[in-house]
Amino acid sequence: MTDNTDIAILGGGLAGLTLAYLLRGSGQTVTVLEARRRLGGRIYSHAPTEAASIEMGATWLGGKHRHLTALLDELGLATEPQVMDAHAWYEASRQQAPALVTLPPNPDPSMVLKRGSSALIAALAARLPEGTLRLDCPVTHIEVLGEGLLLEGPTVSLRAKRVVSTLPPNLFCGSVTVSEALPAAFTAVAQTCHTWMADSIKVGVAYRSPFWRKPFWRKQHDMQPASGTLFSNVGPLTEGYDHSHVRPGTFALKGFADSESHTWTPGQRRGAVIAQLCRVYGDDAREPVRYEECVWRAEPYTYAPYGGYVAPHQHNGHPALRAAYLGGRLLFGGSETAAEHPGYMDGAVEAAGRCAEVVRGNFTVYERA
Repeated sequence: MTDNTDIAILGGGLAGLTLAYLLRGSGQTVTVLEARRRLGGRIYSHAPTEAASIEMGATWLGGKHRHLTALLDELGLATEPQVMDAHAWYEASRQQAPALVTLPPNPDPSMVLKRGSSALIAALAARLPEGTLRLDCPVTHIEVLGEGLLLEGPTVSLRAKRVVSTLPPNLFCGSVTVSEALPAAFTAVAQTCHTWMADSIKVGVAYRSPFWRKPFWRKQHDMQPASGTLFSNVGPLTEGYDHSHVRPGTFALKGFADSESHTWTPGQRRGAVIAQLCRVYGDDAREPVRYEECVWRAEPYTYAPYGGYVAPHQHNGHPALRAAYLGGRLLFGGSETAAEHPGYMDGAVEAAGRCAEVVRGNFTVYERA
């Protein structure tokens, strides 16, 4: 059975949910099709009740992220500074012991959501009309039918007047077929557009107490200042931060693992991460309460292989990603399409706002050949 909607949004991440939120009350029916069994896309908070909430995806924002900040204010969601110390641990090489370095002043400190990034997803979803969200609905084909588009997948058949894809452009090209070929100029850009987060491996380690916040003796008569910040040329963590602020009374360190470790098993990564933390903090790091990781290139609804080398942020914000296609019936509105801060949470909100204005008819975008 084929259902009908005015606007179909592919992807229930920040861009897709913000677009649906902005279109509520527009007089048009909106359906968000999310391939996963959860909302959020690249915002993903692991938050069991017994231990620290750990962000496996988008985490930080800054003062320059005005679109995101305005949305947070509208939703009543508070932020706080990322915990940073005056010093950071630095591993220069395997031959050198970890050393403390002084961090320069930061005039624009990174901020985090007080209740975690997923609080933003929950707030947006809670404000959508019943029936807007459909999970476990990957779209694999778009058929051009008369004045509309038919979206098809293993669990969905939906006819829409207009479709807005918030998927990463390369993922769209690699997972969705279209009955009428899109312009070669578009596919050339989309297939070489870097997917934010896709190369990342995020790791979080929860502990019973924040031992990294206390000065300790590394050697006799060598008292070290406290720091939960880590930078390393040795790895597997290339950078790490105090992540204890998400929920009071819970304590964790979180960071990025070297992307080359995606070939390791989870057990190998865990062992290497704990060994690294022991090098820096001593035996206190040996027995974590919990270890979490997300290898984003293993997420089929985020990552699709590139045909060759793609540089970080390559083609993010390219004008071809903001044009209309299929006679104005197909738009692209994911974070990578944003003119400002593409690839970040702010870019996702900006892109959603642009698409909302187009859908409302407040301005026109033109087809690109």
